[in-house]
Amino acid sequence: MSGFVLDAHNEKAHKGPCFIRSMLAAVAGFEHQMVLDDGVHVAFPDRYPALSGKVSVAPRAHIEDTIGGFTEKQ
Repeated sequence: MSGFVLDAHNEKAHKGPCFIRSMLAAVAGFEHQMVLDDGVHVAFPDRYPALSGKVSVAPRAHIEDTIGGFTEKQ
């Protein structure tokens, strides 16, 4: 695995495809090991974890606005 490059990460995050959608579609370069997939949410280990064992959890539904795009139930 290559090291983390901040500028490349920022460019990909702001101009590239949605990371979660690409990961769920098994697009090359977006592969991640899933530790949970309940059909509504997915959980996967961070590629560059700050803490050992840290995972990210995301909804399967595409949500553009991560601040206000969620319903109370989500």
